Amino acid sequence: TMKVSRNNSKLIIKILLIVALQLIAVGILCTLCYCVDIVNAYIVQETWPFWVAFTFTLLSILLLICARKIAILNVMLLSIFTLSTGYLLASIVVYYDAITLIQAVAITLSTTFLLILFV
Repeated sequence: TMKVSRNNSKLIIKILLIVALQLIAVGILCTLCYCVDIVNAYIVQETWPFWVAFTFTLLSILLLICARKIAILNVMLLSIFTLSTGYLLASIVVYYDAITLIQAVAITLSTTFLLILFV
C-alpha cells in the first residue's frame, strides 16, 4: 500500500504542476489583453474570436474525453484548451476594472494554495 501511496502523491504533484502552468499561462494572456490597448480595443470590437475560442474549448474537452489514453494528443489538446479558455477569460476581463481583477486573482491564488495544503 505504501507504493500506491507514493504513486498517488507523484500523480497529484504532477497534476498540480500542470494546473499551476495553466493558471500562469491564462494569467499572462489576460494581463496582455488587459494592458495592451490595441489588443483590448480589438477584443471589445470583434466578437468572432470569442466564438472561435468557445468552439475550440468545447471541441478540445470532447476530444480529451475521447482520446484520454494517447499522451501526446492529450498534451496538445490540453494546450489548446488552456489557450482557448485563456482567451475566453481575457475577453471577459477587458470589461472589468483593475481592483475587481486583483480581488479575483487573490481569491484564486488563495484557493489554489489552500487546496495544495489540503492535499
